[in-house]
Amino acid sequence: IEMLGVGQDNTLQETTDPLGSIGWYPDYGKPGGPGNSYFAGYSFFHGKPGPLRNLAKLEPGARIELIDASGGIAQYAVVSLKRYDTKTMPFGDILFAKGRPGSAEWITLMTAGGELDSATGNYLQYAVVVAERQR
Repeated sequence: IEMLGVGQDNTLQETTDPLGSIGWYPDYGKPGGPGNSYFAGYSFFHGKPGPLRNLAKLEPGARIELIDASGGIAQYAVVSLKRYDTKTMPFGDILFAKGRPGSAEWITLMTAGGELDSATGNYLQYAVVVAERQR
């Protein structure tokens, strides 16, 4: 997991290793603390499988484990998997969702996927998984 930043214009820094790293954006929260922590990575990069290649296959109830630098394991259960159009995805609503208990710990994982734009070669959708910490 690579710690990444958010630019002045709210653009997200991209991982330096698209095939081997998932980006974590501490500006949006830290795993182990209350609220939501945001991670993003590639499902495929130039036709090669990336670290989130199976993200869009996760179903509610599936388990996700985060292992920290000291070897501690935090377990999360998938609450939802949704697909969003890249041009209309409600990013703020996803990261700062209403109705979640303030003390709850969440992770949001996102990757591009679905159909490709033939003109640009970019994906037209994002797959977004939200998971809640299990104790």
